[in-house]
Amino acid sequence: MLWRTVRSKFERGKLFILLCAAVTLLYMVREKFPLKISDLSKLRDEDFEPFQPNVQEDFPTIPGNVYTIPHILHQIYDDFNIPSKMVHNVQSFINMNPKWIYHFWTLESGRQLIAERHPYLLGIWDNYLKPKSRANALKFIVLYEFGGVYADLDVTCLRPLERATKRFSCIFPPEPFEHSVFLHGIQYLIGNSIMLCRQGHPFLKQMVEDLKRSAVLSDQVDVTGPSFVTFNFLVYNNISIRNIFEKKAIVQTVQTNSPYFYKGEQFKNEDDTNAVYIPNTVYFTDSFNKKLLRKRMCYSLCKNVEENANLIRRACYNLFRRGYDRNRSPFTFTEPNWSDIYDHSSKSYSFVTHISKIVPGYKYIENP
Repeated sequence: MLWRTVRSKFERGKLFILLCAAVTLLYMVREKFPLKISDLSKLRDEDFEPFQPNVQEDFPTIPGNVYTIPHILHQIYDDFNIPSKMVHNVQSFINMNPKWIYHFWTLESGRQLIAERHPYLLGIWDNYLKPKSRANALKFIVLYEFGGVYADLDVTCLRPLERATKRFSCIFPPEPFEHSVFLHGIQYLIGNSIMLCRQGHPFLKQMVEDLKRSAVLSDQVDVTGPSFVTFNFLVYNNISIRNIFEKKAIVQTVQTNSPYFYKGEQFKNEDDTNAVYIPNTVYFTDSFNKKLLRKRMCYSLCKNVEENANLIRRACYNLFRRGYDRNRSPFTFTEPNWSDIYDHSSKSYSFVTHISKIVPGYKYIENP
């Protein structure tokens, strides 16, 4: 009798486990294949207006050993103990760029830099409500003061950056178009997770000075985030609301693979020493935030694709053509992981690693 009872409970437990596995499998299948081909195939290629050219060649560069962007890598965290899960990302930049100078900034050393070189911003810095606002502001300041490449700790470097430092003086990659359209309802959003620029560039100077204006805004992305960068890009290039949806000249765009959106007439050439070059997302920011843009959400947005606004249709068809889990291009330099690491201090992580153990042979900034 006891054996039958045990066996009965075992069978019921086994059945429950199998049922859970079946439900999980069904969920995974629905998550993996949420976009119905029949929905999006109604859009024809001739009806589809892409956001940027298809990348079939490497990043635009020039021959020789003259660099417009110095070989300095900047990274920021609240103290010297970074989350251990970010160690691989830091090492990827060191391994791919072994001869570069490495500058590590803490919020303390960043404050010292501001007090020394931009004292008028010190009150604004101290009054920021979130550490992320301080980290974002510091990104622009260190690039303006020293030049080089800034990368968030959750960005992975996939190949040497040298090629990207020769032709253009300042490079600001846009966020994936899925971010700008699906999450913000706008055509494009210029990010700040990876930036490359020469020392003293006037665009950086403008943004540093504009930190006073944006400090009173309520939304984080407007204070020092991507919306702040995008707004300053529009101002810097004299782009008004009336012509924001104009397209850039196709011939000039194809030459550099830059996205099609209008970038103003301030500079005749994208490689002007004071211009800001906007690269194709494939080179630096091709992966999007899958925590915010889950497959089910994308499916919901694109379900009735023909009834959506033109901007949504373009984004849906872009997603349809390239896929949710897209293949990485051999020309991709970096891959952001969009983990919002600056929203949390090192004390909130169970495992941390001191930066000196990752880059013992490189400089880190304690007292600028």
